[in-house]
Amino acid sequence: MDKIDSITKGSVRMYKERGHILYGKKRYREAVEMLDSAIAASPKTLEPKALKLMALPQLKDSEKAVELFSEVVGELQVRHNTEYNAKLDEIRTQYEVDKYIAEKERNRNYFLFALGGCLLLVRLLGVCLISTGWSRAKTSGCTNESKSRTAWKRSLCACERRPRTKRSPEAAFRATTFPIPI
Repeated sequence: MDKIDSITKGSVRMYKERGHILYGKKRYREAVEMLDSAIAASPKTLEPKALKLMALPQLKDSEKAVELFSEVVGELQVRHNTEYNAKLDEIRTQYEVDKYIAEKERNRNYFLFALGGCLLLVRLLGVCLISTGWSRAKTSGCTNESKSRTAWKRSLCACERRPRTKRSPEAAFRATTFPIPI
């Protein structure tokens, strides 16, 4: 297949160059025939058509020149539209890729922000629990002391309410002194 394509390209090039040489020698009819052969071998090539457009007005064949000109312009528009659409598709694809990457980056940032907030809340909770534990330890020590004081005061009050009997000072001292629980 490559051999056929290279033969076609070679023949198109040969016809085109011969047509160009004949055009330079002002042998316009022969140049148009060579360029027609090049166009027949490769109808998508625009260069032989452009040379033929230059030769046709010299032959005073303006109708064919106008027809060929509109054909060439139509082909150029089709090529331009095809290339333009391909570039637009490439730009759209790049936009979608960039949009996807930006969305992933944004989601990553949201996740890191939420994670940082959670860690901050966990740390705050830990500080609260630790400070509550310290205050409970201090409070439990204070409550033990206050409980013993309250018991001592109650015992004193109970002693005062009892009817006084004549006791010896030693007995009275023993009745008022109670061991303080530790």
